[in-house]
Amino acid sequence: MDDVLAKMKHAEFLDSVLMRFDGNKSVYLKDLEDELGYRTEQYHLTENALRSLSGAGLITPIRPDYTTGIPVVGGYFLSDKGWDVMVNISRDGFVAKDKQRIKEEQEKQNRIKIEEERHESNFGLNVIILIVAIVTLIATLRGCSCSAEQF
Repeated sequence: MDDVLAKMKHAEFLDSVLMRFDGNKSVYLKDLEDELGYRTEQYHLTENALRSLSGAGLITPIRPDYTTGIPVVGGYFLSDKGWDVMVNISRDGFVAKDKQRIKEEQEKQNRIKIEEERHESNFGLNVIILIVAIVTLIATLRGCSCSAEQF
């Protein structure tokens, strides 16, 4: 259960970092440093979340263009995929996906449990059928003298 809670907290954090792009097309690392403090734990967590979002294709790193001679501050801009997720965060966000995954896992466990219960009840029924078949066979053999002259 702790693992599920930790994953949900992580998903909430990823969604909150993605929501930093709401109203902004770009988030700059310098702004994060000013807001969160230079190289604090929160800054590192946010930076790692940005890398995760980048790996998921939701944001794209801003690459310096050295041909213009204008210095570019490091950061990220929102991709089209990221925009789609952000505007539908309650349906497509990390928390929503985790909730859906948990729901599907629970449904799968319920189906497995139902199948196990059905197999257990079928096992009992199969044992009863086997016992009836054996008793019928024994009764048939006892009722028949089975001598060679009868055949």
